[in-house]
Amino acid sequence: GRGPRSMIVGPSNSGKTSVAKLLVNYAVRLGERPVLVDLDVKHCCFLVPGAIGAAVVAETITMDGKGGAFDPLAFFYGYREIDSRPELLKHLVTSLADSVKKVATPGGVVIDTSSCGAGQVPTYEAVVFAAKAFEVDHVFVVEQDRIYNDLKRDLSADLPNATVVRLPKSGGVVAHEKAFRRQEERQSCSDYYYGPHTDLCPRPTVVPFSKIFMYQAASTPPAPTDALPIGAVAAPKEVEMVRVTPSEALDKRILGVVTRFGSVKEELSEQQQRELPSADCVGFVHVQKVDMAHQRVTLLMPNAVGLPSNVMVLGDVDLPE
Repeated sequence: GRGPRSMIVGPSNSGKTSVAKLLVNYAVRLGERPVLVDLDVKHCCFLVPGAIGAAVVAETITMDGKGGAFDPLAFFYGYREIDSRPELLKHLVTSLADSVKKVATPGGVVIDTSSCGAGQVPTYEAVVFAAKAFEVDHVFVVEQDRIYNDLKRDLSADLPNATVVRLPKSGGVVAHEKAFRRQEERQSCSDYYYGPHTDLCPRPTVVPFSKIFMYQAASTPPAPTDALPIGAVAAPKEVEMVRVTPSEALDKRILGVVTRFGSVKEELSEQQQRELPSADCVGFVHVQKVDMAHQRVTLLMPNAVGLPSNVMVLGDVDLPE
């Protein structure tokens, strides 16, 4: 069966993520197993910064993100800003949406998004693209009248049955400083690698440069929107993936581990590189040390099983000690 698909949109410090968790918890308390989709590239509540994903929620989530029994489907964008690689993000959102739509979701789907305020064109375009990709039934807009009106106009053609609902900002929402957000980011990474209750044992592993194949999306100019009809969003263009030569610039970066091609002994073929922008990740590793003298890198992995693949993707998301 197919339950309702609801998207939450709002600016930073508006309480939109709390609304998303509230809707998920309502469904769980009714005995359902809803799917929570997190498209917030700055702070995915169950993955690392720069990632997006979806997870079936089997138990209630606390407002600080604990609980839920997540086993997410994850994709690594690799950047904190939507306009860093917008075409890459479109490919990842499309793959994620296609995966979610293929499975039965009687408990519904709740989609949290990156913060979107009035005048933030790249973020707004990403919201419209995601709403259409997931074929949402309801869009809840927190606080922003202009975005509410724009979405009613821009979704009407492709999603004529979707309802756009305006929500007031909760009186209990507290505006957080950048330092708090950074600490929140560190905590989410700590939860990923060590577990929310520090019950995991991550393992540092030394890997020679020659044994890993890292790729990054090449920078492309944004698609011109002048010729598009009002409300239309350009389809994703092909994204060129460039192999990255290990250097000291990798220090403290987060890498997504891609298993679609298994472990390889040579550079990916052109066909495989074309598939890479839409490939999901089995997990994420953190670069703890780059040893140029010995041509090797130390990676922190969330378990002691070993690397399931030597193909990795990266952006500019780092995690300083």
